[in-house]
Amino acid sequence: LFRSLVLDARTQTVIDRRRRAPVAGSLRRTQVVVPITDPVTGRSPQLVAYLASDIADPDVIDPILQALSTWDPHIGAARGSGLGRCRVRQIRRLTVAATDPAHLLHRLRHGNGPDALDLLLQAHGQLHPVHGPVDTRVLDAVFTLPHGWQPRRATGTSLATSPAAGSAPRRRGEPPLSMAGSQWRGLLRSRVEFIGRSLGLSACDSSDAACGECDVCAAFGSPQAAGALDVEDLPVRAADGDQNTRRRTRVAINRFTGGAAGDRLFSEESRHGDRLVLRVHARREVPGWVARACLHTVRDLAEGFVGVGVASGSGLGTLRTESLRVRGSWARAAGLPGETVLTLEDVAAIPVPTDPAPPTSTGASSGRTGSLLGHDQEDDHA
Repeated sequence: LFRSLVLDARTQTVIDRRRRAPVAGSLRRTQVVVPITDPVTGRSPQLVAYLASDIADPDVIDPILQALSTWDPHIGAARGSGLGRCRVRQIRRLTVAATDPAHLLHRLRHGNGPDALDLLLQAHGQLHPVHGPVDTRVLDAVFTLPHGWQPRRATGTSLATSPAAGSAPRRRGEPPLSMAGSQWRGLLRSRVEFIGRSLGLSACDSSDAACGECDVCAAFGSPQAAGALDVEDLPVRAADGDQNTRRRTRVAINRFTGGAAGDRLFSEESRHGDRLVLRVHARREVPGWVARACLHTVRDLAEGFVGVGVASGSGLGTLRTESLRVRGSWARAAGLPGETVLTLEDVAAIPVPTDPAPPTSTGASSGRTGSLLGHDQEDDHA
């Protein structure tokens, strides 16, 4: 592993779904290796692994090389939220022969350590083709933020108030701006659980503890077993137009008098012109209704049910998307012939349960059941 790594500190907290506020004592901080090009070597962080065997039989070695050429390794913690995903870039093989003068001379000059072995492989090893892993993506969606948003740094301070915010270019060695995949994984799970309970499907309430037995736990994981779905960190990219930072001035309200609170005038900055790219991977198939519920969750996000970032309650962080791309098993779960680009209207026509039926539980209503049952039906109390 390259020594000159760029580390980013990520601070997160557990959200109480009932109060929509942080859970006391749940603040945690982790360090993440940032996948950016090393400023010294000009390469991204990489791991070099060696596999040695006393067996040179091609019937044994060739299947191993074939497996390595399509390997999709994951390392470290938080793999379900998109971290630790690796790619095999190069495979070199070498049969070291004690009678080969070149091999003997190299070992006499450089010794038998790991560095000497690496030099030997680079000088005399044969390249084996890398085919790449099977594409496990099941959902791609690009969100824009028409009203801007106010992200946070991993340290918890507002990014918009830092020198790197706005249209200023990112400094060398500074981590690229992104949203943690764990946040979106939790957001998707919370909404899918709500949809499942509203329709009487196999879904627990993981606010207290995941049951480990329902369909949602099989998809998103539980303390008993890892889930089938991975959500990558969402990179922040430039949308059409210029990225810029805007400042607005606000004042706190005295809840007793209903007027402005004294000495509570403050200003805040928000980013505009950004877009977020959501990618969901499925390591194995999930129950069909969970896949369809995830598609409806994306539709709910695009219709403003949930915002992202800081101050989402004051209008910032509203998401918009026009379409989403469905692949693999999720396309089959939605009754599609293959990889398909769906509009929000197309998603609305996909029923979540296999056989659409009225809700069998007493779960709270979201105000619009079209996202659940596959047809538009407004609630008078929405």
